[in-house]
Amino acid sequence: MHLVRLIKSASREANFIVLVSILLLAIKVFLLDRIPAFFSGGFEMGIIMEDIFASVVASYLFYLFVIHLKEFSDKETIQPYIHKHSLRVVGYCFTQVKAIGIAAGDNVSMANASVDAITEALKKIAPYSNAPIIMAATKKYANWFEYFIYYSERTKESIRRVLIQLPYADAKLVSLLTSIDDCAHFHNINYMRSIKVNDMNLANWAPNFSEYCKLCEQLHSYLKADSGKMK
Repeated sequence: MHLVRLIKSASREANFIVLVSILLLAIKVFLLDRIPAFFSGGFEMGIIMEDIFASVVASYLFYLFVIHLKEFSDKETIQPYIHKHSLRVVGYCFTQVKAIGIAAGDNVSMANASVDAITEALKKIAPYSNAPIIMAATKKYANWFEYFIYYSERTKESIRRVLIQLPYADAKLVSLLTSIDDCAHFHNINYMRSIKVNDMNLANWAPNFSEYCKLCEQLHSYLKADSGKMK
């Protein structure tokens, strides 16, 4: 099983080339060697082609067990760390959605975090009312903007920790994480550090927050599928 995963994780191009080389080598050895050459010099050309195909296979084995094996081993070692921090990104979103549902008295969750559902919930929450977190600096409850900023910072920190390990992270995972990192919700909530709004509720923030939830749900689905592949 470990060998199969090692081969599957290798370059697709390398796997394709060695597969074709093995197939052609087998045809040469078990079929063409049993029949006379079709033209003058055919035998010599056959020897040359056999050497080429055998050289490709030998080069692939060197690549697989000397070069790629270390890359594969390093990636296997770092994957739990990457998975942990990626799951934290999802967990922070789950926490916020749950808190919004409790504060609004609505049955809102990641499973039904549509724009309409989020809007209805946020309509019931005043921006500067107490959010379910106490700020370390003031020892007081954060307001909802401070609450969102707090989780955007924690999310960005977890994303940063994954991106530091970029050589060992899958391209799809990086794409999902960077989409969250660059989402409009994080971008706009950052402005609330220095300005104050007169909104009676948080409904105006629903579209961006809902989009953020969708991105996190996509990440969650990817991580669940990826966990299944790792087993």
